[in-house]
Amino acid sequence: SNGNVKVNPEPVFLDMETELDFDIPYELLSFYSKSAMTGVALHTSRGCPYRCGFCYNVVVHDRKYRFKSAERVLEEIEYLTKKYDIRTLSFTSEDEFFIYPKRVYEIMEGILQRGIKVKWSSFCRFDNFLRGVDKIGPDFLKVLLKSGCSTLTLGSESGSQRILDEIVIKDSKVEHILRGVEILKNAKLPHQSNFICGYPTETQADFQATLNLVEKLNFNNPYISTGMGKLIPVPGSSIYDLIVRDYGYK
Repeated sequence: SNGNVKVNPEPVFLDMETELDFDIPYELLSFYSKSAMTGVALHTSRGCPYRCGFCYNVVVHDRKYRFKSAERVLEEIEYLTKKYDIRTLSFTSEDEFFIYPKRVYEIMEGILQRGIKVKWSSFCRFDNFLRGVDKIGPDFLKVLLKSGCSTLTLGSESGSQRILDEIVIKDSKVEHILRGVEILKNAKLPHQSNFICGYPTETQADFQATLNLVEKLNFNNPYISTGMGKLIPVPGSSIYDLIVRDYGYK
């Protein structure tokens, strides 16, 4: 009021395990129909501990990560499939489903043990995917496929290691992308690899490195699709601060 900006206090995040009910009465919604509602977006976690330069998460969630236990997630999946006959699940509405690969493995192993028949898709960082492969072993990929994984979407962001290190602050390497895609291709698991163009300081050589990487990933790989998006600077992100400081962005 009177031209003054009121700043709300920092929110207290709820405990997803104990304070968030999943028995939502979808049937009370005016547009609900059991025959039409065959898939839902499922939130098993919120936030992300990483520090990517383009992401809203650093400022909105302060890099905090909260998640439901594997057992709690399985109860929710079983509830949705039994009550509403849900056949597809999307974990792509949460920031990063694979932060703890062992938890993902336990969820998918539980889906198989309970005889739940669903297809599912998810976002996944390359380093987290590789950690699951390396720490859990061949069973990790087998359980992902058998439990119904239809697509993994992974953020490659750039083919330039300099851009990844200095601008994106991805804390990952181009070699991770190449190795991860090779593993996914050999496992015949459909995957999408997404890139961003228009970074501050990005040179023609940096962008050419991205195009070269896209070509490498797609070569002889019928299981991949690639996406290229234009950078959108999010207020509070390190990229936004950089272009305000160095380029006078308004």
